[in-house]
Formats: sequence, structure tokens, C-alpha cells
Amino acid sequence: MRKGAAKPKTTPAPANNDRKSAIVTAKRRSSRFGDAPDVTPEEHRRRGDAADTLFREMARLATAKD
Repeated sequence: MRKGAAKPKTTPAPANNDRKSAIVTAKRRSSRFGDAPDVTPEEHRRRGDAADTLFREMARLATAKD
């Protein structure tokens, strides 16, 4: 292009009045664990105690001398 030459005119894209606005609602992300059943406080406590016992047993076996 020569210096000082006129730039070619570009016509803007025609307005599209036929478009409809879209309202997007994000879906709730599913839990990593899926749908967990409702657990009573007593059941929650029992499961926690069982997990604690299991962890202590694993730690005991890992540190046990043969």
C-alpha cells in the first residue's frame, strides 16, 4: 500500500434483529461422591469412630516391627 493511500472501506456486518436473548442458568455441579443418603448424627458418629479405628490399626501395622 502506498503511503497516504486511502484505506479500503469495509462495511459493517448487518444487524441481526432476529436474535433472541438467552438467559443461561448454570446447573448445580454434582457432588464428587454422588447422591449421598441422609445420615443420622448417630450413624455419622459410628462411621467416624470406625474410620478412626481403621486408621489407628493401619498405623499400628505400618509401624509394627516384624
